[in-house]
Amino acid sequence: MAYINIIPQIEASIDWNVVKRVEKFFIKVNERLLYKMGVLPTYSTGGDDALGIEVEYFHFNITGDDRMRYIGQNIVLQRDISRRNKLCNSIITHLYGGRCINSLLTGKTDPKEAILDFERINNDPKYVEWMYENAAYAKLHGFKFYGTTELHTSLQTAARNFCRIKYSDPTRAASNTDIVEWVAGFISSGLVDDILNADKLEEAYTLINSVQGIGAYYGYHLCVDSSLTPGTKFNHDEQFCVPGPGACHTLNMLFPTLKEKVKKMPYGDLIPWIESNQQKLYPNVPFDPALYNIENDHGDKMFPGFDQNKFMVYGLEVGHCQFGIYDRLSKNPSLIEKRKCGTDPDLTAIRLREEGTPVEPEELKLKKKQASNSSVCLLEF
Repeated sequence: MAYINIIPQIEASIDWNVVKRVEKFFIKVNERLLYKMGVLPTYSTGGDDALGIEVEYFHFNITGDDRMRYIGQNIVLQRDISRRNKLCNSIITHLYGGRCINSLLTGKTDPKEAILDFERINNDPKYVEWMYENAAYAKLHGFKFYGTTELHTSLQTAARNFCRIKYSDPTRAASNTDIVEWVAGFISSGLVDDILNADKLEEAYTLINSVQGIGAYYGYHLCVDSSLTPGTKFNHDEQFCVPGPGACHTLNMLFPTLKEKVKKMPYGDLIPWIESNQQKLYPNVPFDPALYNIENDHGDKMFPGFDQNKFMVYGLEVGHCQFGIYDRLSKNPSLIEKRKCGTDPDLTAIRLREEGTPVEPEELKLKKKQASNSSVCLLEF
């Protein structure tokens, strides 16, 4: 515990009014999810528009995070997928961030079938072409590949540059499938196996963060994603954390005088300290059995012998990050609308193509009709 020498300064710096606000936020986010799951019969915002049912916040419990639940239910608990493919299919959900990204890239609407074979991508051009076609069809129908709550520029640039080298084409344009090919390259470079064999979360983080373009934020979250692969030795509750900007904003609020006492804010130490003192700080936040674990039809659990019945280090990083967002929305209500996120996209167009009857989007039909009525046809699709 690196923070042990500054515990008196940490405790003396706490703003208990902010602690109460964070705890209330956690309670409401939890109630909202349990209502969506059907565990609670009702949910009330208490008149706070920033806590609206459509305003997106990631849950502080790893089993309550939509993306992590997707990984657990559809990827890592499947028995017939290699560990390499489990890891790679898991991390692209974060690198892209778009809902149903695996379905868009595979053309499969059943999430359990929407699994990319990353081990084929490195040496099977026909398989890569099949993926290109799936992505092109999805793009044509207006599906979004990237989430809107995180920046992807460095990832897209690194992936594009990887593909330019792979195809010996220095002017190759960026593609929505570049990230998949980039991640497949982690297998051929040996990185994936090194991550799977890591002993500690920090070791996995160092390995992932050695890749240009990943950065500290994605490095931390991807090593947690990797820990979900069965057989890994590390987990998300180790005393190691790399807080993102949102979490750091909240930590500055929670410990407003700490920086002047210790010169440099020990953000990475504060989250583990909060985990060790959770009963003192957030004693009223309940953990419902519905979120203790995730299991498949065979009874295999996402966290065998490791129920999620308390705050974990990773969840506290996420939770404090989300409070930072909530604090900003509360102070700037005009931003709330931009944070609203609907349900998963309607995959009807993907399903029809899967069934052998692909459809053209209305905009494309209109362009073709306009072109047929013109003496000159200059369309770019």
